[in-house]
Amino acid sequence: MKNSWRSITVLQQECRRWFQSEGLSQPRFELNPTQGWPHKPGVCDIVVARFPEQIIESSCWQARSVRLWAMSHALRNVIVTTTGARPEEIGVLPRDQIFPRENRVRKFPGKNRPWSLVYSGRIHREKGFLLFLRVSSILQMKFGERVQPAITGMLEDPLIRGASMRANEMSRLLAHLEWTQKPLLWLDCGPYDWTKLELENPVLFNFSVFLREDFGVSAQQAHAKGWPLLLSNWGAHQDIRGSNVFHFDVKAELVRSGNIEIARRLAARIASRTTLKPILKPTKQSRVQVPLPLQPERIKELRNKLKSYGQFRPEGLWPASFTRDYTKHFTQRSR
Repeated sequence: MKNSWRSITVLQQECRRWFQSEGLSQPRFELNPTQGWPHKPGVCDIVVARFPEQIIESSCWQARSVRLWAMSHALRNVIVTTTGARPEEIGVLPRDQIFPRENRVRKFPGKNRPWSLVYSGRIHREKGFLLFLRVSSILQMKFGERVQPAITGMLEDPLIRGASMRANEMSRLLAHLEWTQKPLLWLDCGPYDWTKLELENPVLFNFSVFLREDFGVSAQQAHAKGWPLLLSNWGAHQDIRGSNVFHFDVKAELVRSGNIEIARRLAARIASRTTLKPILKPTKQSRVQVPLPLQPERIKELRNKLKSYGQFRPEGLWPASFTRDYTKHFTQRSR
């Protein structure tokens, strides 16, 4: 079956299960959810899946009262800063409850052991795909790692213009690099099937620097399976913690270009093993803080504060000052 899934579809399905188990209303994800609103009195839960567009379009909302949920603490930081919302007005999805741990925590594979370095998700530069290829090749050719690169995901994404790759472009990249084991390709693998592939000692590599890395579904799926993770410190990745989760400080422009020097440094750190230390320690799971309900008047205040930045164009072009504030608060450590 041809792969046409997107991560937001997986997140929607799992969120709906969790909201139902908690006795909350079924969450809305739509940009402009004008159809099918509940007519009965009560609170409508809205997951902020595309910020700032959802808040800008909120004048169309028909609910009498809403609760807003951010997909990560990084996104909540952005919403609070740019709209003037109070932290208690914006909930954060409990990722470890939505994707609960299924398997034991696996240690990072030891030296001289065969292992798999896995890329999953949309295949484009913003997600660090070029960096993944270069790091994989260097691990094999320079450090003699018995690592099998594995790629699963989809090539083109109409939502991210200029960043997606086509099959012929990816083929040229693979042919350009040296390999002892060429990457395995599973481009038709479904959203729930890729973690079930028969991979030896899998480790997920996700160096996304995408400004909408609000949840990190692939990383959270792998985390639930107990896989070791190599992650950028970007956005939602900061919320993924554990003894086998390793975060790296990266610069977006170097990740997008697959900078060879950055690839060499990353490969050296991975090959050494001794410099792989989790930056963020796991924390005890606390009770989920349900956000305060917001009335239409309060939503209008948030919307007007957001619009004070200037004009937000339909094609996704943001005012420069907003982009600057968004990036600053999306990438800084919040906890």
